[in-house]
Amino acid sequence: MTQANPSVPALHTYNPNAPLSSFDNPEILDGQDQALLSPQQFKNLIAAKQARLAQAKAGETSKLAGGCIIGAYWSTCKQYPGFGQINLATELRSDHHEYATQQRWIYGSGMWETYMDISRDGGANWYGRKRLVINSTSWGAFEYDGSPNVARGCLHNMATHYVGCTGWH
Repeated sequence: MTQANPSVPALHTYNPNAPLSSFDNPEILDGQDQALLSPQQFKNLIAAKQARLAQAKAGETSKLAGGCIIGAYWSTCKQYPGFGQINLATELRSDHHEYATQQRWIYGSGMWETYMDISRDGGANWYGRKRLVINSTSWGAFEYDGSPNVARGCLHNMATHYVGCTGWH
């Protein structure tokens, strides 16, 4: 489903026939095979989140995956070659759930925005363009990323209409 006004969060459906790097078929900077998680990949992702939470509750933070953002509970940073980077990070709150946020670093000028997509079915459908940040390196507002939600950070070049995203977390 292509949304009429891309600045308003809307429900999207993954469409492998849509142009690559569009809102309904963004380029996945982790590898295009992560655009839609299989039922097993989705199950494994949720299990990994639950395992991290169990480790954190037990005080075993040394077992948590490192990441690229210092101080984040979990993070990933993906390069868009020659143009910049999209960062996705989570924090663990007192309710023992993760909350995700996104940020961009752009090399040069242009009209860029970042946002998050949130899915409950492994990327078949998602609410897109949440926590929009335009032409800024500021972090977006946090979005609930606990089970069964998965989130990804996305970078949109408003001049070329390129959309690139991290894999689902």
